[in-house]
Amino acid sequence: MTMRICVEGIMGAGKSSLVNGLRCAENFNIFDEAVMFDGEVDNGFFTQIKFLKSRHDQWKSYAPDFFNVYDRSVWSDSVFARIGLSYGDISCSEFDLYLAARRIFLESSPLPDVIFFLDIEAEQAMNRVKARGNIDQDVNYGFLLRQKVAYELFLEEMEAKGVEVVCIDGCDSKESILECVITMTKDFSTTYGEK
Repeated sequence: MTMRICVEGIMGAGKSSLVNGLRCAENFNIFDEAVMFDGEVDNGFFTQIKFLKSRHDQWKSYAPDFFNVYDRSVWSDSVFARIGLSYGDISCSEFDLYLAARRIFLESSPLPDVIFFLDIEAEQAMNRVKARGNIDQDVNYGFLLRQKVAYELFLEEMEAKGVEVVCIDGCDSKESILECVITMTKDFSTTYGEK
């Protein structure tokens, strides 16, 4: 059964570990978060539109008869646009334009079949990001809090559209999270196939 599955969560929640684990699981096809920086520094609005287009292009790709797993997606792109708006990197009028462009992109984007959201407190995520040593100057506790709030809005939007959203404790062991996601995906595919 072909399914589109989104793995979502704030930085440090364990998305990469989960996606890498699923890479080795049978019948899972992985789409890593696309590297979208092209070397040109634009303002926040144009950068976000580039991200939206890149995620949309990736969303159009999938493997039939596989569980297609996307490390973030065109649907969750709005999380980062909201953060840009909150920091003033995107103006209110630019955000309105972004939302209009997003609506157009989403018209040709099927809804996800399920979203697995790795839930973790911002403080715990910050500790993980610091521990792995790849923190940049823009990532701080406030950024992670804003990301968490933007994700709450996104998940509400997806649930209102009828998308199955599964919140998983990001503090559980990598092994138990991986096992949970594999088991639940197979359960969802069975139920999905019966509809």
